[in-house]
Order: sequence, then structure tokens, then C-alpha cells
Amino acid sequence: MTRLGILFLLLLPASGPQRTVPGLASIEGVVVRAGTDTPIPGATVELTGIAPRTVEGSSTAGRGFISVDVRESESDGKVLSYIGTTRSDGRFEIRNIRPGVDYHLIALSVPEYLPAQYGQRGPTVPGRSITVVSGDHLTDLRIEMTPGATISGQVVDSRGQGLRNVQVELRRPWYLEGWRLLVEWTELAGRLQGVGKTNRAATARTNARGEFVFSGLAPAQYYVRTSFSDESSLKPINLRSAEVIADVRIVAPVAGPRWVTGSVRDTDGLPLRFGRILVFRRDVAPVYQRARVTAVPVQNGLFELQLPGPGKYVLTAILSDDPSAPRGRREIEVRDLDLRDIRLTLSDPFNIPGTVVFEGALPPTSVSDSLVLSLYPMTADLPAPRTVRLPKANGTFLLEEVLAGDYRVEVLPVLTVPPGSLLPAAFENVFVKSVTLDGRDLLNEGLHLEAPPRRDLQIVISANGGVIEGRVVDAGATTHANVKTVAVPSGSRRNRGDLYKFVSTDDEGRFRLTGLSPGEYRLFAFERVEEGAWQDPEFIRLFEARGVTVRVEQGQKSTVEIPVTPAWN
Repeated sequence: MTRLGILFLLLLPASGPQRTVPGLASIEGVVVRAGTDTPIPGATVELTGIAPRTVEGSSTAGRGFISVDVRESESDGKVLSYIGTTRSDGRFEIRNIRPGVDYHLIALSVPEYLPAQYGQRGPTVPGRSITVVSGDHLTDLRIEMTPGATISGQVVDSRGQGLRNVQVELRRPWYLEGWRLLVEWTELAGRLQGVGKTNRAATARTNARGEFVFSGLAPAQYYVRTSFSDESSLKPINLRSAEVIADVRIVAPVAGPRWVTGSVRDTDGLPLRFGRILVFRRDVAPVYQRARVTAVPVQNGLFELQLPGPGKYVLTAILSDDPSAPRGRREIEVRDLDLRDIRLTLSDPFNIPGTVVFEGALPPTSVSDSLVLSLYPMTADLPAPRTVRLPKANGTFLLEEVLAGDYRVEVLPVLTVPPGSLLPAAFENVFVKSVTLDGRDLLNEGLHLEAPPRRDLQIVISANGGVIEGRVVDAGATTHANVKTVAVPSGSRRNRGDLYKFVSTDDEGRFRLTGLSPGEYRLFAFERVEEGAWQDPEFIRLFEARGVTVRVEQGQKSTVEIPVTPAWN
């Protein structure tokens, strides 16, 4: 047989009884419903891989030269695909498979079941590859398929009448800089664009009765939203395998704009002659582009603006786009009526002096490794003040041109949200012990500024953080590699995003968390999890019972074993 004929035979799909060609291989197995022995007939089973590289060559030597002839098989590097179908008993057989490594065996039976791969422990966990050698006949390969789940509901107006042709989105949450996000990266502020992440699971449009349905869904935590949803009030849907949730009801707010009028005075108490009012949504993450709603001019101390509807907003009066220029700020809530006579007064930015004290000696560091103090704005209307480099020994510093508003205090790289998983060696065991201003604990309460503080900002940094180390095991005491191990602070400290430490286990299932602030933690080990999800109260409460409690003491080491939390199913 010619080489072309052999190649044609190798690439033919296996459809019906065939004789295995010498030198080739075959596989057989069964496809069943996950967690049972119930067979799934009529499922498509596909084995795919990449043809290995084979080279034939010859050489000819003569006086003063060597001629080399190298020939590569025409099928090398191409995708190999072999397809079969399960019988009534769920069994399948595929013959005449070319030997190779890293084959993947996939089963499809849509829309009833989610795609499944051989070796999967759950629908969101990768399976195992298969190696096929010449003459092999692999048997008893088992693929478990998870039934798809369904979410359905209705969009209605204030009278309970269904709304037609409304786009409904099904979103998976993702996490960035401590915020739970339900948007795509293109909807983020400019400095965060390019992350390239999407979380849209599906879209649908309502029918004449306002009904919508999403089917064939993988088990996960979802949010259902529309263009008029208030994201801060959305509740998650914790969907399990094969679950049917049919009672989602979305009520559209009463349409109609609202008017807000008012006045602005400058820093001398006089009507502001020229300026602008910027309007921001109050309860959305400040990294969203759509946090800013509109902008209107201020003329002779007066302004008038139109809002898209009821909600919570922040009005910011500015002279110019210079972040160091005076500003005025007012939070408002618009309900059923227009708002009149809203007053704003500009105030100048101010400086905040401070002192830093170190407990324990830090190892020598370079300038690039020094600690940097930053105020992170918690609302979209605030510009970030300039950072300041902290002195390497006990000393003073000055934060300049800070505007009134809400901030969280960060000391890079040891006090950030979320904490960094890779720190310079000099800071591995360093943590910020306290940050206080005017007698307030800023680490737990956050920084709320209405006027220049009366006293210095005081920071205490310790080089004697606690350490937790150990390993992650399953019920059979088998260790697990590359599992996210997370320390979640207990009790009221869960509002401190800087305390959530995480690391992945090594090849032996071991982990080590350093630089921990003293206190009680719950430790979790997730087989598969969206990074940062553990900071979301709606997520972590689902796994609370699987955590292990550890008490961390300053400068002390704790050792613990953590049970692995399987992927969501």
C-alpha cells in the first residue's frame, strides 16, 4: 500500500466494527451519568491528539562535501481525531489509533449533559491525557458526564406585567484589587484595562411574557442581571449539578429621569463663578468606567442636572481637572421626587504628617525594595494622593494634597489588597501591626476624612509575623499539588482585605504562609477556585465547614493539615 493510502486509513474515523490494523491501537470504555452507573447512549466520544514528528533521512559523502536529505511525514504536527458513538449500554470502541502521547478523550451529549473528559473529578476540573503505544488495546475507560443545570425566570414592570425583549445576562463573578466584579475588562478604568477577562456565561432575551431561560449550565455561582440592575443589591445563585431554579424574578424600576438643582460656594464662602459638577454612582466599585454618570457646568454658583433615575450618587464640585485643586463633595439618594437646593462647598486639599515605628530589625534593602505608603480611594470620584516612601528606620513622613473622602491605607508591598503572593525576601515575614489616626484604628475601620486630622498618622510595622505551614490532603491522606491554600481571617477581621494570604501547594502538597498578623484564621484548600473569591462573603460562607481554625502568634510557627475542598459540583 502506498504511503498516501496508509495515511488516509489512519485518519479515518472509527464508525462501526473494524479490524485493528497491525501497529495501530484501540480503546474501549463506557460513558455514564456522574456519580452513577447509568449509561448514556448516543453520546459522541472523540479522541484527539497531535501527530508526533517522524523524520527519515539519508546522506551522501563525496570529496569536499556532504549531502543530507531529510524528509518529514506529511501528517506530522496535524490534529488526529477519532470518533465513536456510545451504544445503548453506554459503551464505545475506537480502533486504528496512531500511537502517540497526550491524547484527550472527550464525550459530548448536548444539551442534556456538560462536555466531559476522561479522568475528570468534576465538570470544572481538567481530566487526564492518554498515551497510546503500538498494538495497545486499552479497556474500561470510564467517562462520567454531569447533567446541565437550568436557571429561568421573568422580568416584570412595577405592576407585575412581563416585559418583552429585555436582554438578561448570566454572569460569573471575578475579583480584582479586592472588588467583586460582574463586568468585562473593557468596562474597567483605563489603568486596569488589558486584563483580558470576561465573566459572561450566557445571554438571553425575554419572550412576550417576560420569561427567560438559561440551560445546560455548569455548576457554579452566578448572578443574573439586566441593564437596569443595581449591582450592589444582586444576590448570588449557587447552582449545583442538574439543579433547576425557576423562580428568578426581576422587577424593572419605574422609568423616568430625576432632576437635581443646587448651589456651590468656593473656599471663601462665595458663590462659585465657574466650575463643574461631576456625578458618580455611589455603590459601584471605583474601578468601573460607568461609575461616572454625567457632568454639568456651574455658573454663578448654581447648577442643574438630570439623573437617569432613582439611586445613590456622589456629587463632586471641581474648579479644574487638577487633582490638587479645591473640591466639594456631597452624597445624595434620589427616590421618587426631584431634589432641590443641594449645597456644596469647596475645600482645599491638606497634608497629613505621620510617623512610622519598626518592631524588630528589617534586613538591609535596596531603594527599590523600600516600603511605600499609599491611600487607595474607595469611591470613583476621588483621585489617588501621591505615594510617599517610608523611612527605613523610625522616622517621619508627609502625605501631601489629600482630599476629603474615604480611603484604605496600603503599605506596599506588605499591606495590599489582595496581599501579594510573591514578596522580596527582605519582607517575607514583615506585617503592618497598626495604623491609627486621631485615635481611630484605620486597618479595621478604614480612613474617613472630612477635614485635616488633629494628630499624626501613626504606623507600626513588625518584622515578626506568624508562619503557618503544612500540607493539603484528601480523605485518603493523599497529598495534592498546585492547590490554592488560603488563610481567611476570622470574625470581624474579615473586612480587612490585607489579611487574606494565599499560596499554591508544591509537588508534595506542602505550603507555607508567612508574614501573618497575629489572630485567628480559617484555612481552606481549594482544588479549583477563582483567585480572590475567598474575600467574597457570599462565596466563602458556602465552604465554612471545610475550614481549619488556626491561632497565629507573633513570631511563632504553626503546622496544620488541611482537607482539600473539591471543585464545585
